[in-house]
Amino acid sequence: MAWGVVEQYNDRPPWAADIAYEGGYVQATRIRKYDQDGSRTKALLTGECALMQRQGMGGDRAVHDPAAWVAGCLDAAAGRPSRHQGLVR
Repeated sequence: MAWGVVEQYNDRPPWAADIAYEGGYVQATRIRKYDQDGSRTKALLTGECALMQRQGMGGDRAVHDPAAWVAGCLDAAAGRPSRHQGLVR
C-alpha cells in the first residue's frame, strides 16, 4: 500500500493543494494584520500575491500547488474566510 501511495504522489502529498492554499492564506493574513494604511493589502489584491509566489516567498508550501497558494493569498487579502473554515474533511 505504501508503495502505491509513493508511486502515485512521489514527494507531493495528496492534500498538497490544501497545504498550499492555507500557506498563502496565512501569509496574507499576517500582512493584513500589520498593514496600517492599507497599501500592502491593496498591493496583494493587485498582483503582489502572484509576485510573491514567483519570487519564492511562499516557501515549500507554495511549491506544492502555486495556484492554490495565490488563491489563498487573494482570499485573505480580500478579507474572505478560508475556504476550509468550518468544514469537516
